[in-house]
Amino acid sequence: MPEPLELIKRVAEDAPHLVPQPAAEVRRRGDRRRRRRTAGAVAVAALVVAGAVTATVQLTGGNDDAVVPIGPSPRHTAPVRPTPTANAVTGEVLTHDGYGKIRLGMSLAQVRATGHVVLTAHRFRAPVRCLNAQYFDAPVRGGRGTGNHVELAVSQRHGVVAIFASDSVSTVDGIHNGSTEATTRATYPHARSEANGWFQRLSPAGQQPEIDYRFSFERGHGPVTDLFLQRSDQDCYE
Repeated sequence: MPEPLELIKRVAEDAPHLVPQPAAEVRRRGDRRRRRRTAGAVAVAALVVAGAVTATVQLTGGNDDAVVPIGPSPRHTAPVRPTPTANAVTGEVLTHDGYGKIRLGMSLAQVRATGHVVLTAHRFRAPVRCLNAQYFDAPVRGGRGTGNHVELAVSQRHGVVAIFASDSVSTVDGIHNGSTEATTRATYPHARSEANGWFQRLSPAGQQPEIDYRFSFERGHGPVTDLFLQRSDQDCYE
C-alpha cells in the first residue's frame, strides 16, 4: 500500500448574498451603471429535480445593483442527501467500480491505452506478478504526468485489483482522506471492522469477486488516512 499523501486542507468560500432590486430602482440606476466599469460576471447554478429547475443570477455594476431572475419551482421536490464535502460534485470520485477511465479488472494493456498512466514497468517479469501505476486526471505527456492522480495495483492475473485515492478524491458519498471516524461511520453504518481498518461491501451478495471501499484510520480512531477500492481476489499485497 502506498504511503498516504499529505492531507490537503480545504476552506469553503461562502457564496455572496444577493438581494434583487425593484425594476424601477434598476431603471433609475441604469445611466449611472453605464458610466461605471463593469465589475460583475455571470454565475449560474442549475438544479435538476423532477424536471428542469434553473436559477440564474446576473450581476452588473457594484454590489448595490443586482438582477436575479428565478425559474419556477417544481411542485414536488425530492429530498437531497447532503454530502460532507464538495468532492462528490467535482468529478474527483472513486466510484463503485473505478476512477476516471480506469475500471477494476482492466488489463495492463487497457490501462496503458488510456494515455493517462505512468507505469513502474511496462511488462510483467517473473517473479513479479503485479505492477504499480499512477493514473492522472490529465493525459500524460512525455512519460510524465501532472496534477491530481490516484495509484493503481495491476495484477498480471486479475488486472486492476485496487485503486488508492489521493486526498482530493472522495467516495460517491463524500468520504475522503481526512474524514473523521464518526463521519465515516455515520455515512457507512454497516461497514465492518478488520485488522487494518474498515471495509464497506459494495458488490451484491454472492457476486464474485467482491468489491469493497476500504478505510484505514490514524492511530486506529483518528481521521481516514487511506481510502481505496479493492477486489477480493487481489494478489498484489498482504
